[in-house]
Amino acid sequence: MRLQRGISIISMMVGLTISMIIVLAMMGLYKSTLQTTVLSKIGASQDGARTAGFLSVQSSLQSAGFGLNTFVETTDFRLYTDAADDSISAPTAATLSTTVATGNALFWRWVDASAAVNTCALLYAPTGGGLKYFSKTGCTSPSGIWGATGIDLASASHWLVPPNVDPGKTAPAGVVPNAVTISVNKTSAAGCVPFGIAATVPAGATETTTARFVVKLSMLSSNAGTTGDTQFAQPSSTCLANIHLAPTP
Repeated sequence: MRLQRGISIISMMVGLTISMIIVLAMMGLYKSTLQTTVLSKIGASQDGARTAGFLSVQSSLQSAGFGLNTFVETTDFRLYTDAADDSISAPTAATLSTTVATGNALFWRWVDASAAVNTCALLYAPTGGGLKYFSKTGCTSPSGIWGATGIDLASASHWLVPPNVDPGKTAPAGVVPNAVTISVNKTSAAGCVPFGIAATVPAGATETTTARFVVKLSMLSSNAGTTGDTQFAQPSSTCLANIHLAPTP
């Protein structure tokens, strides 16, 4: 009987099995690499948007109190704790003190020097992530920016930090929603020196020990694995240059 030459069915099956294992391993590596690349791009975009947005906020916040002869905290500067897209009236205002108060919307007022017009602004951090900024002229109190003739939070589209997912959708696995926290506290003059320049107290007036306002924004960086990774929070602190609660002499 002549010897059989070639490969057996068993050898072929073993070879196919090994080949399939190698192909599956390569596909898994490709998928992992692709996912890492996509998440890195999303994270880099998110971190860049946060940095640019926070810088814009810092600049805008310095208008708070500008041009006001008398600063009244209850009408000129308010932190809200429960603003929502469907808010048509002013939400709950936080009590500001040396203890840090946290909210999701910040209102402030100033006078536009070029036109001598009262102007209000609202910084809003939606639950779904991102950060919105609105301004309105001819506004002298929070009631001017809320209500039926005020700002519609849902329809406004001026994003300083855009959300990383569309409304109604969830973030991809591995992407932490870019929710922004707004916090405010009062501090002494020593704890709040904007641009390294001490604010001048009017002649004859005595500044209280908790006269200055510090606004802090915080958002998790793309390095955070979950919303609980607070060690990856990226804060931005702003000392307001035009507000200090010194009694009128």
